[in-house]
Amino acid sequence: MGALVLVGGAAVWRVRAINRNEQDAALIVRRWFAAQPQASYTSSEIARFRVGNKLVESEALVARRPHMHRIHYITPPLSGVTIWQNNEKTYNFDPKGRQLEIFDKSRHHHVEEEALVLRNYQPRLEGLDTIAGRPAYCIRLAPQHPGDAWERVWIDRETYFRLGDEDYDGDSRLLRATRFTRISFDSVDPDQFRPPQYVMSLARRTYSDEAQSKSVVQVSQAIGFPIKLPPYVPPGYRYHGAYTYPCQCGCEKPAAQVRWTNGLKTISMFECGHPCGRGAACSFTASPRSASIQASVGDESFLFVGEISRAEREKMARSLKSRG
Repeated sequence: MGALVLVGGAAVWRVRAINRNEQDAALIVRRWFAAQPQASYTSSEIARFRVGNKLVESEALVARRPHMHRIHYITPPLSGVTIWQNNEKTYNFDPKGRQLEIFDKSRHHHVEEEALVLRNYQPRLEGLDTIAGRPAYCIRLAPQHPGDAWERVWIDRETYFRLGDEDYDGDSRLLRATRFTRISFDSVDPDQFRPPQYVMSLARRTYSDEAQSKSVVQVSQAIGFPIKLPPYVPPGYRYHGAYTYPCQCGCEKPAAQVRWTNGLKTISMFECGHPCGRGAACSFTASPRSASIQASVGDESFLFVGEISRAEREKMARSLKSRG
């Protein structure tokens, strides 16, 4: 009888310890969400990402001010690639083709999306670590729904700024990772968060309204055909917006993009209103990425892209076909 009491007591203690861990981790994540938009620092980081089936890495110089961000890569394969983000625009510059993409509106992490993260992910404190010489919490954002992509993040114990992260797809394959090697809490001139004049004058510019979400009806009117939506959307994801998108087959016809989010990750559906890929060399439907699922309904072509498990993307595509 005494042994049973001891076993039962140990089980209760274990449950309470788990609950305390999750409560502590959730509080750390909330503090991270509150602190990160106000961050001001300069840093160096190592970024790892996939090129095909290989993980490659590139070093970058990073700067932040409240609601502003700059990343400048200094080693191959991304040498010279720079991203500037301020309160008005986001700029992506690739020096190889002198191509400057300009987004009309910067993307901020909204309060609603933060609440969605904590609804769809269970923060778990995995331990303490040292990143760039600073003590950090190691937090795993564990998905509540099977097949969801997830993330591990390192959060500074003093400032609650992000010092590193690892992104995994729905099959727990590492997709990308960043980790600071140095951080200094210096102030940065606001002018450093927009491209210098020589980039603006020399680069070929591409403007995009991708950051300006519209309704499905508005985009349907803009592209000239009604957008079909899949009856099945994975649990935890909600509609995030619809956008116009230029078809990649060279036909110059407008296409549509619809996006869903669970707060941390997104799923995108691209739709062409013509039989794209049937005799056309369209990267839209001929994408070799494992993260894409193709579908055709009548004369329309679809592509589902996201880091959720392949089974869930296939389920979305099947539901679209079933409605005809």
